[in-house]
Amino acid sequence: MDLKRGPSYVTGFPEAPLCDIHLKEGWYRFTSGVGGMMPESCPDRLHCGTVVPIWMNGKHPTVAEGTVIRKACGNFENGGQQADPCCEHSVNVAVKNCGNFYVYYLSPTPSCPVAYCAGNKVPCPLGKWSATGLAPCKDAFPLITTEPKLSDPIIDPNNKAFHFNCEVQYPKHDPDQRFEVVWTFDGKEDPHVPPQILSDPNRTARLDGHWLKGHVNTNVGCKVRAFFSGNQQQKSPFLKSNTYYAGIQINPGKLTVSERDMEKNVTISSTIPILCDHNTSCCLVFKLDVDQTTDLSVQTMCDYSLCKEDWDPKTRSASMQIYLPSGAEVKVTAHATAMNLYLTTPGTDRSLAKGLCGTNDGSKSNEFTHPDGLEDKVCRDGEGRCIPVDFEEAWR
Repeated sequence: MDLKRGPSYVTGFPEAPLCDIHLKEGWYRFTSGVGGMMPESCPDRLHCGTVVPIWMNGKHPTVAEGTVIRKACGNFENGGQQADPCCEHSVNVAVKNCGNFYVYYLSPTPSCPVAYCAGNKVPCPLGKWSATGLAPCKDAFPLITTEPKLSDPIIDPNNKAFHFNCEVQYPKHDPDQRFEVVWTFDGKEDPHVPPQILSDPNRTARLDGHWLKGHVNTNVGCKVRAFFSGNQQQKSPFLKSNTYYAGIQINPGKLTVSERDMEKNVTISSTIPILCDHNTSCCLVFKLDVDQTTDLSVQTMCDYSLCKEDWDPKTRSASMQIYLPSGAEVKVTAHATAMNLYLTTPGTDRSLAKGLCGTNDGSKSNEFTHPDGLEDKVCRDGEGRCIPVDFEEAWR
């Protein structure tokens, strides 16, 4: 039977009050820890785990008296003038003393929420708990107020694996308390990664690196809630930890290199230690694939490696830079009587050119510069036919 049936228990929100409207008529023994006797005095309304408690108006019989009939009263407290304000509704019940306990012949209650009351011990009130359900009581669960702390990746002593730690921040100790640690990836649980239950005094849960399979490039975190052993149906709310991005980062994320640009750098970093279970070369290889639909005079694929030795514990990353030079483009168009040459140079070649294609320094006045530094006059707009013969001959 329910511990709440004791007259000391106060029915509170949001629990559902007890009701015996569906009780089958017959003999019953109250077997809860609060005791097995119906109270012989009127309990207050909203006690015994219900709204209207039913008590026994009369004394319990001795063994010699055998089975007796007593009146069971319901405390409705409807107000007004009543002959017995604590017994507005009553039914007859049979009671028998079996030596060490009593049995009652009970009938269903007339309505809800109405229930039979039994016991004389004090149960734990709503929101409190004990292993027996009786006083002395404590909170229904350990109340954690400080968020758990997720560590950075920790390399194992064998230097072949790594893990994360989730530290529960709770200073109190109780042999009955437990902590449930759930790992999250971008805030979501993975049913294949089992939660961990910590027993006091342990406060550290561990996530081995192999559980990151399928979760690379996500924010790893943990969340924790507490409960008492024997009272797993009541647990504290989850508290979430800080998170750690575990994966590959590319900076900048998007890069366009024009023929006229200066050189560009791309940094590739791994926030996960690069480790292997063997003693040979341990590297993570990246391939730079250039779009082969464009006409670029560069190698179409390059290999870059991040290796075990690149891991920096201070920055918690292994990084490398990829140098991306801009390019020069030469275009030739041939006609029946002439051939045109078009040259596009990268920004890195600014002011470094000389010869028939000019100086490439942004100035139009010195394009016809001889090898010895002599400058011919540049043709003016609208001047008509102008051929820098001396300049051309100087560069033969």
